[in-house]
Amino acid sequence: MRWRSGHRCRSRFPSGTCGCATTIPPAILIAGGTGVAPVLSLVRHMAERRRTHPVTVLYGANTPGELVCLDELAAAVAQLPEGELVPVVAQADGTWEGRRGFATTPLGEIATPAHRYYLAGPPPMVDATMAVLRECGAGLDRIHVDKFG
Repeated sequence: MRWRSGHRCRSRFPSGTCGCATTIPPAILIAGGTGVAPVLSLVRHMAERRRTHPVTVLYGANTPGELVCLDELAAAVAQLPEGELVPVVAQADGTWEGRRGFATTPLGEIATPAHRYYLAGPPPMVDATMAVLRECGAGLDRIHVDKFG
């Protein structure tokens, strides 16, 4: 078939729920791998809006080299008065000074039903994160997800 002007075509677009709420309680943002892109965008949005609520960003990857945009994310989080960045890697040599394991490890230590959650990453990370959030009693109305893979 040859396409001509006026022909209709169907398309599908991403449909995650990672938009930023206008009134935000303390928030925890969890990024896995390239899921850092939507999380970085949210952090920049919060900084531009001069949000003052506590924001913790957990960013997980397999190795330190896979923490893409880490410097950009750190700079954006630093603009938040109550911002904290926690990079976590599953595999690292002796030079890595950050957290080891998965992003769900520190999440399990700080998650409460009162937080609002934004997570973006591959299905296994999102599924593991959702299990931790269920355990802490977080309601689905407080969880915003961008799951891809």
